[in-house]
Amino acid sequence: MSRARLCLCLWLLALPLGLGACAPGEGASANAELEQRVQQLEGEVQQLRKELGELRGSDQSAAQVTDLAGARTCALDLARVMEAFRTDNDRYPRASEVTFPGSCAELRVDWRVLQGQRYAFDVRDRSGTLLTREENE
Repeated sequence: MSRARLCLCLWLLALPLGLGACAPGEGASANAELEQRVQQLEGEVQQLRKELGELRGSDQSAAQVTDLAGARTCALDLARVMEAFRTDNDRYPRASEVTFPGSCAELRVDWRVLQGQRYAFDVRDRSGTLLTREENE
């Protein structure tokens, strides 16, 4: 058998196998699955666009959110400093004994109460806007 005839025979034998793998029902099923996935992804995109629009429409800018997060970090860090001092001394520090953490460097801390067994303070930005409050009870 010539090489060309052998190749032709092998090709003719392989053709039904290749066609069988692409049965009409399977292709339609795969297309339906893909269509369903595309619709799901389009729904997710619409939801993300809606959420983005809500974020853009909110009255808090990224800078404000960052300022609030920084103030909350300052308040938590300062509360830890206060509690560590109390643990070592059985009382909270006086104003002159308070060591402010680095996270409070660009912020202003106003004491509302600073006593031996209780403290409360406000964290404000440089312009005096209240960002967060902290107190122990």
